[in-house]
Amino acid sequence: MKDKKSDGEYDLIKCRTIASLTLEERTALMTLTHKHENRRSLFQQWLRHPNPLGMYATLVKRNGEIIAWAAVSTRDGWNKGTVGVCVNPEYRRKGIARTALYSLLEYLSTMKDEGGIPEYLIYNQGMELLFRLPIEKHGFKDFYLHLDEYLTSPF
Repeated sequence: MKDKKSDGEYDLIKCRTIASLTLEERTALMTLTHKHENRRSLFQQWLRHPNPLGMYATLVKRNGEIIAWAAVSTRDGWNKGTVGVCVNPEYRRKGIARTALYSLLEYLSTMKDEGGIPEYLIYNQGMELLFRLPIEKHGFKDFYLHLDEYLTSPF
């Protein structure tokens, strides 16, 4: 699998662990997320985590600058299965969030046989148009569509 895919205008950096991100990448992601979020970000906490095992991200760059990212946590705990996307407002409504999300979920789906990958994925409510189809298409379950099943499952 190639590490980088380019459509001429944007570079999609294939999914990798958050632990493998360089300090420069983490700093750029913190700035991007902080600048464009009105509230405290769970993903910023992941970037600050001293041992971010089980956390994955796909980056999108333009001219060397990170303009978007999608991330998911597979680590046990209250945020297992949380998935999110952040795109610089200048680049929104161009399909970048969906591209990053598809790449992230494609990578995650290849790891299902290894175990520890969440069956249900959760995201910010109100973002169904972005998340629902890619989640279900990649063989995961949308937490909100399967809430009753989730609540009665014997985790």
